[in-house]
Amino acid sequence: MTDGKLAVVGLGSIGSMALWQASHLSDSVTGFEAASPAHGRSAVGGDTRLFRMIYRGNPGYYPILQRSRELWAELEAETTTDGHPLLGRLKEGSRIYTATGFSGAGFKTATGFGEIAAPEALGKRSFEGLESARPQRFN
Repeated sequence: MTDGKLAVVGLGSIGSMALWQASHLSDSVTGFEAASPAHGRSAVGGDTRLFRMIYRGNPGYYPILQRSRELWAELEAETTTDGHPLLGRLKEGSRIYTATGFSGAGFKTATGFGEIAAPEALGKRSFEGLESARPQRFN
């Protein structure tokens, strides 16, 4: 492994968004997370999200909340163009494995897709019948 320009430690809501934004500025960013996705102290859960435009009555946060809403829409658009998740290697033979774009359904399906992603990413097993989730569908 080579040295990166930036390491983000903690990939919760803010850390993962910081990592995403940093990836637009550099091709040398890495994220580290000690806990598993949707762990017991995680801020995510359930199948729906509520996006409030008020933050404890502090009007100074409104511009940040407004920009956050725009960035969530940008992230969703950037993740997939067809609304289906990406699961698998970005290119044949690539060391980069992605599991993203589940857009709210990720929590509900995380255990099943995680059970697929882990052995595939480690090169221990591959699963058939997931063509609609494979990044190669865009080739």
